[in-house]
Amino acid sequence: MKALKITLILLLIISLISCEENGIFGIHDDQGSDDFETNFGVLTNRDFIGKIIAENGNPISDAEVRIGTQTATTDANGIFLINGATVNENFAYITANKNGFIQGATSMIPSSGTNKLTIMLLEDTPIDYTNSGEAKTVTLPDGTSIKLEGDYIDKNGISYSGAVAVFLYNTLISDEKIENILTGMPYAEGKDGRENYLESYGMVAIELRGSSGEILDLSENSTAEISIPIKTDLQTSAPTTIPLWYFDKDKGYWKEGEGEEANLEGQNYIGTIDHLSFWNFSANFSTRIVKVTVMDSENTVITNQPLSLSYTSSDYPYNSITDYTNSEGITRLLVPSKTINFEIYDHTICGTNTIHSESLGSGSADQEKEITISNSNLFTNQILGSFTTCSDEIDVALGYVSFKLGEEEFYDPIYNGVYNMNILHCTDAVGFQIKATDYTNNQNTDTINYFFVDPITNLGEPPVCNNVTEFIQFTIDGG
Repeated sequence: MKALKITLILLLIISLISCEENGIFGIHDDQGSDDFETNFGVLTNRDFIGKIIAENGNPISDAEVRIGTQTATTDANGIFLINGATVNENFAYITANKNGFIQGATSMIPSSGTNKLTIMLLEDTPIDYTNSGEAKTVTLPDGTSIKLEGDYIDKNGISYSGAVAVFLYNTLISDEKIENILTGMPYAEGKDGRENYLESYGMVAIELRGSSGEILDLSENSTAEISIPIKTDLQTSAPTTIPLWYFDKDKGYWKEGEGEEANLEGQNYIGTIDHLSFWNFSANFSTRIVKVTVMDSENTVITNQPLSLSYTSSDYPYNSITDYTNSEGITRLLVPSKTINFEIYDHTICGTNTIHSESLGSGSADQEKEITISNSNLFTNQILGSFTTCSDEIDVALGYVSFKLGEEEFYDPIYNGVYNMNILHCTDAVGFQIKATDYTNNQNTDTINYFFVDPITNLGEPPVCNNVTEFIQFTIDGG
């Protein structure tokens, strides 16, 4: 479950002209933009379901999630639901906050249907301590370091004097958790105002806090030197000089530093920065968007379908994007304007075999693909059911279902009490597990085991009630 989305204002006429001439984001290689955010499209309303997790994968409850002006709180499963959030048609920005963790954020290209995402929060633990006026180098066990001069200011620009707590994180780009940790999608504004797709060779997050917990930054004439080690499999392809990009947490996208860049010295990238943020050591390329809709031979949209987009013409080894289709069988992904290899897989329990593959040519034009899956070993099953509240047995107004197929787990929304999804499964996938949650009333069913009954598996009408520990499903004479 991947991947994120934001809300900003723009002129409709400019947006329509940009989309017609240059694709969904509007600006590509052939021109710049005086207002970068006019690339995001008109305002619209979209639905979201997401999970907030810690580094160990455990869910984080009571985290505040914000999308535009709407907020929600995660439940005991780390899940939040926000429907009808006002976002831009091509950009949505999501933030998550919880005491004991640094703020998490992601951005995504929203689509119709319910958009799914996961955000991993990093623990709010100081790595080291220093004092104002004291030069200090803080180093992580992997060799990531920051060299501080000792001159700091608070958020009001007033010079700070006193003890300083140093928070330093390095996200190794080969880390399997990178897609959940990485702040925002790899979308950035260059110094020339153009859109960029980032190929990251490493990312470091830096935060300083004063003795009262206040956030500090470098003083106006102060700088810091940051250094990150390069993974072995990246060293042969790493450019000798690379731009440095910082994450604008107010805007929700990356920006190229005005004069910041890093040089490859031995096995480390070393660069100088003039303020503290998430900093990304990234090569950059022009962008486009690929929208994919997955259907079966009967034109039934397929939900929770795993797929992968990888791009060629690059020595960069981490050049693939994985995702799952949403409730309308759709995914929309930002990719570089290179040749894209597109593959759809069956589920892990079925062997993760490739069931569709094709190549999309390079270029800056955005593309829409409707993919029809026809495979004699796979079956489309419609899973539907009606869920009522515990107390008054009315339809669950706001809720979700945890659907587990083998080791894969998906979270799908319940709309007005109804759960309805279509999934491809193989003969090895004879059954699945369901757990329904009433998000509003904080009630849930126990985990219920079901067997596929092709072509429709009817879940019945189980009440979403904590004291119901078993729900029995049976079939008599085919009914």
